[in-house]
Amino acid sequence: MRNVFRGSAAAALLILATGAIAAPTAVGDLKLRIEVGQDAKHDVSEPMRDILSRAGITQPALGPVKERFNFLPSFEELTGLVQKPGDPSRSQVSPINVPAPDVLKAFNGLSGSESGGFLPPDTTGDVSPTHFFQMVNIRWMLFDKATGNRVFATPANGNSFFAGFGGVCETTNQGDPLVLWDDAAGRWVVSQFAFSSTTTAPWFQCVAISQTADPLGAYYRYAFQYPAFNDYGKMGIWRTTDNSQNAYLFTMHEFSGSFLGASFAAVERDKMLQGLPAKFIRAGGIDAFGVLPFHLEGQFAMPEGACPMFVDRIPTGAGYRIWDFCLNWEAGTTTFTNTPTSILSDSYVQGLAGIPQLGSTVRLDDFDTNTMYLAAMRAYGPSGPGEATAVINHAVDVGGDRSGVRWAQFGFTPGEPAASPVAGEFKNGFESSQPTQLAKRLIDQGTFAPGTTEHRWMGSINQDKSGNIGLAYNVSSPTANAQIRHTARARTDAPGLMRDEVGANSFLEDCTPATTGAQLAQPQTGRPFSRWGDYSFTAVDPSDDCTFWHTNEYYATTSNANWQTRVCSFKLPECGQADFSVEATPTTLVAFCAAPAASRVFTIRVGALGSFAGTVTLSASGFPAGITPTFGTLTLNPGQTTTLTLNGFATAAPGTYQGTVTGVSGALSRTAPVRFGISAAPAAAPTLLTPTNGATGVSIRPNLSWNAPGGLSYKIELSLSNTFATILETGTSTTNSYTPVLLLSTNTQYFWRVTPSNYCGVGTVSAVGNFTTGLAGVCPAGTSSNIVFQDDVAADAIAWTTQNISGDAAAAWKKAVPPTGTGLLTRAWVAGNSTAAVADQRLISPPITLPAAAQRPITLAFDAHHQYETDGAVNCWDGGFVEISTDAGANWTPLGNQRTLTDVYPGVLSGSGSAGEFAWCRQAVPGTPVRSIFTLDGFAGQTVQLRFRSVSDDNTAGTAPAGWSIDNFEVKGCQ
Repeated sequence: MRNVFRGSAAAALLILATGAIAAPTAVGDLKLRIEVGQDAKHDVSEPMRDILSRAGITQPALGPVKERFNFLPSFEELTGLVQKPGDPSRSQVSPINVPAPDVLKAFNGLSGSESGGFLPPDTTGDVSPTHFFQMVNIRWMLFDKATGNRVFATPANGNSFFAGFGGVCETTNQGDPLVLWDDAAGRWVVSQFAFSSTTTAPWFQCVAISQTADPLGAYYRYAFQYPAFNDYGKMGIWRTTDNSQNAYLFTMHEFSGSFLGASFAAVERDKMLQGLPAKFIRAGGIDAFGVLPFHLEGQFAMPEGACPMFVDRIPTGAGYRIWDFCLNWEAGTTTFTNTPTSILSDSYVQGLAGIPQLGSTVRLDDFDTNTMYLAAMRAYGPSGPGEATAVINHAVDVGGDRSGVRWAQFGFTPGEPAASPVAGEFKNGFESSQPTQLAKRLIDQGTFAPGTTEHRWMGSINQDKSGNIGLAYNVSSPTANAQIRHTARARTDAPGLMRDEVGANSFLEDCTPATTGAQLAQPQTGRPFSRWGDYSFTAVDPSDDCTFWHTNEYYATTSNANWQTRVCSFKLPECGQADFSVEATPTTLVAFCAAPAASRVFTIRVGALGSFAGTVTLSASGFPAGITPTFGTLTLNPGQTTTLTLNGFATAAPGTYQGTVTGVSGALSRTAPVRFGISAAPAAAPTLLTPTNGATGVSIRPNLSWNAPGGLSYKIELSLSNTFATILETGTSTTNSYTPVLLLSTNTQYFWRVTPSNYCGVGTVSAVGNFTTGLAGVCPAGTSSNIVFQDDVAADAIAWTTQNISGDAAAAWKKAVPPTGTGLLTRAWVAGNSTAAVADQRLISPPITLPAAAQRPITLAFDAHHQYETDGAVNCWDGGFVEISTDAGANWTPLGNQRTLTDVYPGVLSGSGSAGEFAWCRQAVPGTPVRSIFTLDGFAGQTVQLRFRSVSDDNTAGTAPAGWSIDNFEVKGCQ
């Protein structure tokens, strides 16, 4: 069962006579809490077939499920490239010109009526050598993997695994189902939460592990008690070669009258496989909504002592966060400190306006707030690649509020030193008796978004034994209802790209039937879109460790909530083929300061993939003049290592370099990069350029610049004192400029300095500079205003554009005298705060050519009164914000608080389709307009358009006069 939390991505609509469970809306304080304990109860069940027999579930399926073969094609030409701000060339519209794998099996899973009558489905399922095991909401079903036949005709209740167990694990059947096949143990692991009340203890996570591979045999059963309501559980399996970190892992969203944060937990896998008492280690209060545990696929374990890990996105869209959760099962402790490793990536944009569909004007929930289940890890064994790999996916905005599936692949290596701008040797290796926090890096990334109108979301991703990636997801558009499709990429495909959705048979590789329906169900109170799925699932078949099995939802016919699930399989032909990898450790850049030693040593390893059993001959190329590479041995067998010694560092020129190690075996050739940087000496003191020393009238969002020969990165410090006794802001930059995050005060003197670093470490700090700010929007002394756009909205000559993406007419942008209480007395642009429908109203300026960089500061200014429904003391359920486009409206970037000069956004949106976006929803002095000013310096010389977005849910309007009124627009430079 899904429980309704206003603004929570975990919320769902319960289509039952009992109605939805009410829940509080406040947000609690997040504070790390670590608890260690035991299972609350454990026992052994009767054989599941006997339990089902007593429940009357004994009938065989009435007939074979019809397999899906070549359905009619329905696809567009896939051409062009989407360019997205901050993520150039990573949004993939044209797939690799290689066909997707054909659908092998496709059959219907459980339907909405069979699964308990919920909206949306919680669709999950895994595969064993004989069965596909599907759990959806509160029911489960076994399918014969070879035929697609149901093993029994009537779906079984999720709590049937706990018949005779006692307590709420037995007496309630609340759902949030999880099922995994434990590859190494050859067992089924089944779990769901149990409670009688979301606000009153007790709350449990119930776990059952089959005694054998037989899903209808007996189960070891466990109950683990949580201190708060444990919603939206996700599960993973973790194993290491020395068994020291073996665990079943869980993430939860926890509530106790308010959202308390996410929690990470580990339970003692080795004991549970024997039915023995099991320890339970949990950390709560973690600010990570939508976080997942890494789940290890396949037969091979992670390296000795490798700590379990959890992964989530960085909220700003700059990359990903990975937490280590190191375990000591003997002592029953963890060293968890809630300090994640940040893995930076190409930036991505979140905050979608829902998913359109053909048969309904209702938009579907894009669920872009969550990293999608599951986070799949793969290790490759003693003869395979030494670097373990993992993949995740989530929905992002690829431009124009169109959803694409973003995916990322990470690499994990034990004993790998990280790149560092500090001279000297690097420690290499970990003590075998200690848990190991694996070195982490981003291997590859991309965003799959073919076409121009289709939205892709609700994805699930995994990797086969050869390191190939399979990805499946829903697809919908204004001209086609939701389907299930898949794509894939081989390990050797071009970086960042997935294959065509069109298979070798020239038909679209669609898991669903040729005709699908729309979901008519309206959004529930407090949510902007109609709920669609909480997750889907992609598994890898243990029979060949190659075949992907995916389960997801669709509608066979248009209806309010009578959804259907589907199961389909596909396989890349490259899986299992003879291949090998070449790896150079460290995989990250290594730093050297001019010549404390004349040589450095890297480790080179060859790993086998598939049936490869040959010998690999090594060579090296691409190294700079003066550096000579030599190998310890030139030939390696799979699983062997050698040394690569780079000689000549004492005389090498400064720079950043990448050489290549190539391995050849017959017709196969594979490469690995060797990255390093050299600096001749610590960087000299930078020379501060702008603002000039002693400058006055400087922008309160100034662009600081300097000249610094020999620097590679810089620390910028800002203070009100030339002694820097108190530092207002410390920033970093890899370029020779920086814009403070802090909005500076007007008419105030500031002091600043810059400290350079390079591969030799920290260099000499600059002299101290000073400048005095002026008034926001006022050109500095010695310059005059160059107004390039102005509109007081009194006339209609200037061609603005309005768009009603969703919402009622009362909320739409219109020219009118603003409501009483805004302080604006003449005609202006006005948008209301809708309560009748979810609203996304857009006001777009004509093209504006901005002044050149020499005319900075360049500003946008307008008068405004904004008063929407607020969320607590800071955030906004509804609100307004400003975006900018430099490509005629194809893509839009929020101006954000780093460009505000006055009227800073007070918080972020909570309840609209742009949740997480900075926005206005309250007026500093109600009844009095404010002059809102943004700096546009970063867009100097470009032709731009400005978009004013007013977004609201359908719950409650703000205090009257509710909405956004704006007037007296001006864009200017200072010449």
